Amino acid sequence: MMNAAPLFEDATMLEPMPAPMPAAGWTGRLLDCLQSETALLRQLEGILQAQRDAVETADLDTLEQNTYQARRVLRTLTEARRRRAGVLEVGLGRTDVTLDELERRGIPVGQDLMEARSDLRRTARRVEIALKLNSRLLTEASRTNDQAARTLLGGDTPSATWHPRGTRSSGSGRHLNRRV
Repeated sequence: MMNAAPLFEDATMLEPMPAPMPAAGWTGRLLDCLQSETALLRQLEGILQAQRDAVETADLDTLEQNTYQARRVLRTLTEARRRRAGVLEVGLGRTDVTLDELERRGIPVGQDLMEARSDLRRTARRVEIALKLNSRLLTEASRTNDQAARTLLGGDTPSATWHPRGTRSSGSGRHLNRRV
């Protein structure tokens, strides 16, 4: 039986292999992912504006429809981000690579990909601001509507719930159908 020679004479000579370069066309698929995400964010931005308009006109049906549409777009956006992660995994072998890391890794990033990245970031910032604004507006509208309902029903109207004699009802036993 022969003695096998060690595979490496000097283990200190080992260096990590450079990351493999993505296959041709890979950045085109990444560009498509970024553009799809940007389009979805713009759609969400429009829905958020429609929600603000519905709050302004007190149109509860439109507000409810827009809320449903926003949820649908958010689910689709989640799928688009998964698609981008899949493209990154195929191209780089990792899903946690940020867009800024591409250049640092020596991956050629064309002007169109850089513009798509900037466009995605700008749109995401606008949507973030719109989401915060809508959250505040919807919270305030809800408070205003609750106060109006309490005023409409009167503070001392009889309650269907029991409370000790000599105390006032908080009205918490009432149910108000706002769809009527």
